[in-house]
Amino acid sequence: MTATAVRALAWLQWRLAVNGLRGGRRRDTLERASRWLDVLTPVAMAVLGIPLVLLLIVLGAVAGFALARGASGSGTVEAVVSLVLLLPLALVTVRPIFRAGRGYLERSDLVRLLPIPRSLLFNLEFVRAAADPAVLVFAPAMVAVPCGALAGGAGSLAAAALLAGIAFLVVLVALGGLVVVAAQLLLRDRRRAEAAALVLAVGVMALNFLPQIVARERPARRTPAAPSAGPPRGAPGQGPDRVVLPAALRVLPSSVYATALGRAASGEWLASAGGLGVLVLVAAGCYGVAGPLQRRLLETPARSSARARAVRQATWTLPFVSQTTAAVAAVQVRTILRTVRGRWGLIAPPLFGVFFAFAFSRASGRHSPDFFGSPLVVTIFVVFIALQSLAALSANQFASDGRGLPMLFLQPLAARTLVRGKALGIGILQVGCMVLGLLPVVVLERPAQPSVSLAVFLGGLAAMMVLAPVAAALSAVFPKRVDLSRWGRSSNPHATSGLVSFLASGLGAGPPAGAVLLASGVLHRPWLAPLMMVGWLAIAGAVAWLMLPVAERILVKRRENLALVVLGD
Repeated sequence: MTATAVRALAWLQWRLAVNGLRGGRRRDTLERASRWLDVLTPVAMAVLGIPLVLLLIVLGAVAGFALARGASGSGTVEAVVSLVLLLPLALVTVRPIFRAGRGYLERSDLVRLLPIPRSLLFNLEFVRAAADPAVLVFAPAMVAVPCGALAGGAGSLAAAALLAGIAFLVVLVALGGLVVVAAQLLLRDRRRAEAAALVLAVGVMALNFLPQIVARERPARRTPAAPSAGPPRGAPGQGPDRVVLPAALRVLPSSVYATALGRAASGEWLASAGGLGVLVLVAAGCYGVAGPLQRRLLETPARSSARARAVRQATWTLPFVSQTTAAVAAVQVRTILRTVRGRWGLIAPPLFGVFFAFAFSRASGRHSPDFFGSPLVVTIFVVFIALQSLAALSANQFASDGRGLPMLFLQPLAARTLVRGKALGIGILQVGCMVLGLLPVVVLERPAQPSVSLAVFLGGLAAMMVLAPVAAALSAVFPKRVDLSRWGRSSNPHATSGLVSFLASGLGAGPPAGAVLLASGVLHRPWLAPLMMVGWLAIAGAVAWLMLPVAERILVKRRENLALVVLGD
């Protein structure tokens, strides 16, 4: 029974992959190529990840060889290994939250409806955790460490490193399976899953800036050099190479694994065996705790927190804009504000502005970044992030409406109204993102040349104008059915559309960057930068005005294809 169920699940996964490529409707050549490019993009990313795997293998072999050659450097090796292995540990821990936002919980609910033994359902999560990229990428490095130790002539150390590496990989798999089952139980409520994903994304962003936030300039304490010889270099726990990690990191499995390697290199086999036992106990504990959670998951029905609410839609009145165009812009703004991906696109630029400004304003002395921490560079980063935060929606602005797009096509609206209304709605939100993102930079960092910051803001407006017709054309040529209430690939635009949009953003930022460098760096007159940007803003507006009719004609030709895409297979 179990073997038959495994073969059935494997066949089901294969058919889902094939049907995803074929589709259920007849498609033109451009759309078929579009679907294949979208599927082949993850494959290309996996191929590009091969150098990372090779680098980790080299680092693992070097670490094992260094430990085999002498215990004096074990402290540094332990610290580096502990910090590097924090990455897979973090990935297998946060993966379920993002998988919840991408709809994997609903797929697991469907699998549980099949006549599959409970034990197979339980172990299937751990099989999926073993196939996680975080495990597959770091598994060769775990094997390379004992190989390096064996090359260094330490056979016993190689055996201990092999056992510790296997134990650490088992911990990753057990922890990954546990958090997947726990997430399926706790995050079955959709709104709760969305809120958790937003909080997690903010937390990950804050952790990236944690070293700059907590950094302090500490005066160096110099001790007179003793004339006699110092402590023996080979003594464990002593010597200048001994790096002490914070207590919060030393209790993690990555540090336990690194400590077991260091103790084995120093000949402390009992302590190394104790670390190995701790890893085994952690893996067994994760596997044991997942069992009751999985039983509870099968007995608890899924709930939905969606509630129907009557919303009174107010009309917009904008100067120099027709009422129908303003109505399309209002619908586009509400669509973005109602979705998880849209809300995150609005939250990200102000958060980046706060983190950048707070981190770099607190840095001082030799820890202060001279270039990347300057107010000008931070301003450029924030403006660029504000332009890219809504790229997932602007590069797929028509298909992202879902089944509401055919209803929009049935309205007596011209293509001119649709294209310009959507561009106006997205532009209003992008301007708001730039303003909210630059406020903390101006308040906390207090740039010495406000005119240059103003020029960067005007350059962002110009780039936004040039990108508006480009994004409209791309979203009409490369539509993709998405779900903006989820995270990850299911809410991303088509890979080709996203790539071209990103490259166009870089090209659109070229003239403003050149003007700022010319005014402040070459002419040494920063006050000229805003004046030059006003001229470029007028040119960008004229270029956008000439490009919009092209995007409108493309929309007219691709209307039927857009309707077929959003209606699904």
